[in-house]
Amino acid sequence: MEALSQERTLDLLASGKVGHIAVVDDGVPYVSPISYVLIDRQLCFRTGAGRRLDAIRANPKVSIEVTKVLADEGWESVIAAGEAAEVDDQTLREQIVSALLSKYSQEIGSPLTRGARNPLPQPATFVVVELSDISGRSSGSWLSIPTRPGRL
Repeated sequence: MEALSQERTLDLLASGKVGHIAVVDDGVPYVSPISYVLIDRQLCFRTGAGRRLDAIRANPKVSIEVTKVLADEGWESVIAAGEAAEVDDQTLREQIVSALLSKYSQEIGSPLTRGARNPLPQPATFVVVELSDISGRSSGSWLSIPTRPGRL
């Protein structure tokens, strides 16, 4: 396993399609997938009412994971920690929506590819995570034997 450069780590975090956010819900870890964008080193996403949002409101400390599996080459992964907060600023909310639509507009199965007029479900809560710790790892260089995530 090798550490990724800070530049590669941020690139991977920005380009990842699915992240996993870990929250603590009543003392129990809870992980769920998110679609997200990175804006000025802040991870931003939309969410609805439920366990994830309740946990963030009770304890804003979160962890984010993004993995990219490279065919026949192994994997790269980012782990980031930070503090989540709901977004009230309308300008930032609009920026997040615009960035999400831009990032995910070509995804197969996206409501955007089916011509939906309002592809993002309503109502939604916008969340921004101020990232305080970001690190990246890979399964190794081309000299290493490729491994699956989790080091089997």
